[in-house]
Amino acid sequence: MQSEPERMNIVRLTQDANLLAPVSVHWEIENALAAMIKRKRLTVLEARKAIKSYEKIPIRFMEVGLEESVAIASKYNLYAYDAYVIACAQSERCKLISLDSTLLHAAIAAGVGIKEYTFSKARQRLASLLDLARRDGAVRIRKRDGQRFILQPEKQTRSPLDVPGIKRNIKKAEIVETIRSSRRPIVEK
Repeated sequence: MQSEPERMNIVRLTQDANLLAPVSVHWEIENALAAMIKRKRLTVLEARKAIKSYEKIPIRFMEVGLEESVAIASKYNLYAYDAYVIACAQSERCKLISLDSTLLHAAIAAGVGIKEYTFSKARQRLASLLDLARRDGAVRIRKRDGQRFILQPEKQTRSPLDVPGIKRNIKKAEIVETIRSSRRPIVEK
């Protein structure tokens, strides 16, 4: 994804962010790389280079509840892997970043996103709201007249996702499709 326009946007969005993911992300990465090798879109050497870059990303991994993930998968018609990501974001009350628009729409429907507080609560709890904005990326404050304001930390200059990539002409859509199709059983003819 080194040459994709989304790369710099994701790097910008994650500047000085703390990344969190379900442990299943390891398997997603491995599955996608194996599928790309199988399709002859990557060599084993390139996959190893991608793994080295992935291993440089400081991600805090967490377990997610299977029952809640199954409920999310069922409610939003998702694969379990996507449900794990949403369950993780819900559990930690944090934002979700993904290249997969299906996952993003389901996350929004599941209530993953910006927290909103009334102006009077914001005045009473400013210090804790600043901490929440730093942790979650932003909080929304609503005044009595309906006006809304976003409180977010000033953007920094570093992203944990700003790691070396591999130079291949593989587009975002192909990566997402490879991940999705690698979840389906392969029927040999």
